Amino acid sequence: QRIMSYIEKNIGNSDATIDDMASAAAVSRSGLHRKVKHLLGTSPMEFLREARIRKASQMLRDTNKPVTEIAYLCGFSDPKYFSKCFKASTDKTPTEYRNSI
Repeated sequence: QRIMSYIEKNIGNSDATIDDMASAAAVSRSGLHRKVKHLLGTSPMEFLREARIRKASQMLRDTNKPVTEIAYLCGFSDPKYFSKCFKASTDKTPTEYRNSI
């Protein structure tokens, strides 16, 4: 629950780190990794990235903001990397995703 709260508060912060997430959850970095891997089957960084992709998907559906702005608002500091991650997760580029809705 603490991890989810941290992610919700810092989803747009591209400087958010695993160390910060571990501190928010009151566990060590390795403890965080073990706990998240056990509960969710993924690494904390991957979990954060997927949360950002979910937020971006929602913004692509519900707003007319440019893809670049959405990338920055969702915590990606590089729009090209955002597009790469988005396509890997959804099999569509952000623009294709928006146009398919």
